[in-house]
Amino acid sequence: MKTRMPIESDEIKKQDYSDKIYRYIHEAELGSVEAQYILAFHFYHGQDAEQDYHQAVYWYERAAEQQHSGAYYMLGICYYKAQGVNKDHVKSRYYFLKAEEYGFTEAHSILSSVKFEI
Repeated sequence: MKTRMPIESDEIKKQDYSDKIYRYIHEAELGSVEAQYILAFHFYHGQDAEQDYHQAVYWYERAAEQQHSGAYYMLGICYYKAQGVNKDHVKSRYYFLKAEEYGFTEAHSILSSVKFEI
């Protein structure tokens, strides 16, 4: 399953997002790692926008490119649960390891308690 591309400008105009989401989209497109992570969170949880795991994964990936530990962690979850991507325990474990490396403490407990089918 290929990661969905970011929201196109014309598509943004058709959506009924809150002003907050529009601001995050703008800041995320400019490269703000925090905006990318928060925007992904909103899409993942369906807060102020329709739940869209594909968009969540896209923005988590952008934040992970900038070494955001929480984005690594959430990508680990997405790959483990097949949310917006195909289930892939190798990638899931990789992202949990990256999250742990960058200081996301919950990643350690996941790595020690979850059985990965590798």
